[in-house]
Amino acid sequence: MIKQEKVDIAIDLHEAELQYPVISTIVAHQKGQDLAAMASMVLSGEEFKIGVEYSPKALRGLSHREIGDNTDAISLLFESPEPFLDATRGRTDAKLLLTGQDEFVVRAGKRGLLFEKIDEKGWPIALRVGRHCSTILTIADLWSQDHADRAVIIKDVPRYAELVAKGVGAFLHDPAKADAKKIYYE
Repeated sequence: MIKQEKVDIAIDLHEAELQYPVISTIVAHQKGQDLAAMASMVLSGEEFKIGVEYSPKALRGLSHREIGDNTDAISLLFESPEPFLDATRGRTDAKLLLTGQDEFVVRAGKRGLLFEKIDEKGWPIALRVGRHCSTILTIADLWSQDHADRAVIIKDVPRYAELVAKGVGAFLHDPAKADAKKIYYE
């Protein structure tokens, strides 16, 4: 599909446990290293810290490597912190998924066992979604500045600060108010 549609940039959105070393980062195939580095600088200076990791050439099977090697697309993968995934955690439930708060992960952090910081505030879903939204918007903006003939235009997508301030739910449609003709059940 990437070849057929002549996709310029392929982005794979991920969340990683805080015990995983590749976290709070953009993983970039070598074709996208400059774009990723610029996005990292812009985001780290304006919104939140995000690093860049380069896709190892011998690491087969991962999206950033395979898409980058086998298509014309720039392949990027974004990793956002998600305590729900950590091996050292308490109850795995919807609350942990949404709040990103876990006393065991915090304790692991105090013992130096994590690759990302965490405190009692956790990593709520609004922070994680906000990071991904702002990173996508920044990549699209930077790409478009250099490729006006193939600009990516994205409208009405909130950035990190707005998602943190209002929460994810403020940007979702209420399914109870949806047109019944547009709702499908499996």
